[in-house]
Amino acid sequence: MKRNIRNRSRLSSVKTIRKKLESSLSSGNKDDAAKILAQAIKTLNQTASKGVMHRNTASRNISRITKKTNTFLKAGAA
Repeated sequence: MKRNIRNRSRLSSVKTIRKKLESSLSSGNKDDAAKILAQAIKTLNQTASKGVMHRNTASRNISRITKKTNTFLKAGAA
């Protein structure tokens, strides 16, 4: 029971940080997007290292959000 609660909390924090990133990208805030991306990568790596999420799933999510954020930052810079 304790592990279930702990794992749900970790997965919830992953979802929350991804939603924060999406909202910062949609609002056009470059500084926040870069900071939140770093937090999201850290959270996903921690979740994978604890075994809550499979490491390939975490890696895939990191790749997708990084690609999306970098595209946004390059479009804003041009």
